[in-house]
Parts: sequence; C-alpha cells; structure tokens
Amino acid sequence: MKKVLLLIIFCSVYLYSASGIWQTYVVISLNGGGNSFYAGSTNPDNGTRWDAVNLGTITSTTTLVLKGGEVKTFKNGGSDVTGAKLFYRVYKDGNTPGSYSDMTLPWVQDLGGGDQKWQRTDGTVDLQDQMTSEGTWKIEIYWEAYTNIDGTHQNTGGGLKSVTGDNSLPVELISFSIKVVNNNIALNWQTATEINNFGFEVERSTDKSNWSKIGFVQGAGNSNSPKNYSYTDNTAVSGKYFYRLKQVDTDGTFDYSPVVEVDMGILPGGYRLEQNYPNPFNPSTSIKFAFSKDTKAAIKVYNALGVEVREIYNGIAEA
Repeated sequence: MKKVLLLIIFCSVYLYSASGIWQTYVVISLNGGGNSFYAGSTNPDNGTRWDAVNLGTITSTTTLVLKGGEVKTFKNGGSDVTGAKLFYRVYKDGNTPGSYSDMTLPWVQDLGGGDQKWQRTDGTVDLQDQMTSEGTWKIEIYWEAYTNIDGTHQNTGGGLKSVTGDNSLPVELISFSIKVVNNNIALNWQTATEINNFGFEVERSTDKSNWSKIGFVQGAGNSNSPKNYSYTDNTAVSGKYFYRLKQVDTDGTFDYSPVVEVDMGILPGGYRLEQNYPNPFNPSTSIKFAFSKDTKAAIKVYNALGVEVREIYNGIAEA
C-alpha cells in the first residue's frame, strides 16, 4: 500500500565570469496551504533547504501543487540575462523518464549590482494527479537562465529528497475475477487489508465509457487479514460486459478497481428462456428471457391441462 515519493532537486550552482545563476528555489503548496519556498541552491537566504524539509505523508487526499520557482542571476561585463525557466517531470521509479515540462519564470526585480530575480508563484501543476498508480515516484526539477552572450546557464546536479506516502485508499485489492456460471455473471474479489472500508459499489458497462451501478457489497470496515467478496449479476443477457468496483471509504473517499470483462456470447436461436427460479416458490418467482434483437414477445403461464392461467409479459422486449 505504501508509496515512496522521491523528490529529486538538482541543486549545484554554476558561476560564470560574465553571468550565471547564484540561487534557486522551487515553490510548492501542500494540502492547500500557503506557498513554501524550498532552496535548491547552496546559499539560501530565506525558506528551508530542500534537504531539510519534511513534506509528511502523501495520501489519497493530499494535494501537492507545483506553484512555481525562483532563479536569482548575476551579470557583468556587458552580458545580459534575458529569461529563466524551471523544468520538471514526474515518473515512476524503474520506468524510463519522459520529457521535461517547463514553466517560465518572469523577471520580477532588479536586486542591484547586476543581480536579478525571476519568479513565479501562481502555478497550478498538480503533481499528485500525475502519480497514477502505487509505487515509488520521482519528481525531477532543474532551472535554466538565458543570456545574450554566455548562452544558457543550467542549475543542475545532486540532491535527493524522499518522503513516505500512500496515494490509494486504505484497502488493498489483491484479486478481482469474473466468470459465467449458469447464464449468470459471477464476480469474486479479495482484499488483503482494510481500513475504514464502507463497501463496494458494483458497476457495469457495455462500452467501458458509460457505467451504471448494479449492486453494492458491504465492506469489512477494518481488517488485517484477507477478506473474500462476491456478487452475482443475473440481469445480463448476450454480448460483452465490463465490470469494475467502486471502493468507498467511510469518509466518502472512493477509488476504482481495474476493469474486468466477460462475453456472454450470442443467443442461440435468437432467444433464451430460462427455468423460473426459485421453484417451487411462495409467493414469487423470476423468469429470465432475452432476444438477440428487439422483438414483440408474450410470456404466458399454462397449467397441466394446457389452460392459460396468466400472461406475465406482453410487449416489445429490447435486445
């Protein structure tokens, strides 16, 4: 269940005789709080050094937003700094990193003596949203400044920050299977552990886009041992169906399981009429029927003498 989030901040500083970068920050908002400046350079004058920060536990309800960054530059000897950017990427540990995204840091202030500040603090990059599955994730950040003489200066190099997080609900689903049993669809799943598990909504779709709730199974609440669950869908007819579980926590937080699918096949002869169940019954019973296309149909009940005793359906039956 635990997700370890590794935040890698490149933080060594390169100085050049004509121009360069002498200080950098990344600006992050955690859980809707104010902007926090974490220094990525070796000489911070405010905020907290990145290697000393504690972001706490990352959970499914955590918000982790990249608000921007700051670059302080120097120039002399006729060189001019013309712009600055922060670069970032998020990727799962063990996967090949993708390309960097960039955020422009506008000029905001002359600091005197050729020093300048480039800064943005109103960004809305949702870092948590980019972490789409359990595991260890990394965030890499570096800064660049651009000049008219020296080209591009890049603030890159070591620095490693780790925090512990759990980006899923506190219910660990270890299996979810589906099969056709006696013309019904049987779903079975198992959890390893549960914390505050209210239950599971069973959802069905025919196209993996439009979902409808067809049932609910109560959860165990809290458990540190495996729990088995099942649900039978006796309303499906022919064709392919997709199913997923919506696991709901006691505080209303929810998450979805992987999608499973099953194919009920084509109705032989264009229709299917099943034995009533239960039989015998008192006071009611159910009869399942289906057609391969929309059909006008009537279902009647006869006694042992062949006399009609009741018509229980008469209308257009949809496929």
